[in-house]
Amino acid sequence: MAARKKVYRLYAIQRTRKNEEAAYATRFYRICPGYILLYLTGRKRPEGAIEVAGEDLKRLTDGDRLWLTDCNMVILAETAAKSGMTPQETEKRWTTTLDRLERELAAERAKREGSGADEHSI
Repeated sequence: MAARKKVYRLYAIQRTRKNEEAAYATRFYRICPGYILLYLTGRKRPEGAIEVAGEDLKRLTDGDRLWLTDCNMVILAETAAKSGMTPQETEKRWTTTLDRLERELAAERAKREGSGADEHSI
């Protein structure tokens, strides 16, 4: 039987002493002046927390986004290591993926420029 895939969800909760202490017991947390972000697996929403998804993601600060990216990089590195990939193999795959994405974006940009579309409409 295959291992169940972990699904992470982002939650925001009011900053209180009790919530800070609960955050310290979790793996991925960010304590900000007015709120706490929790990046958790599992189906149960922490008491008093709201899930941050969809349009709410636009409300994250640049610092929040950077923290979330760091969390995901840790998760990806651990997943790659569990699958037996070396750090060098992981880096090579990332580089290949990013190179391919860059080429595809350039091709799409060229198509839009050729059709007279505004480059800001991407």
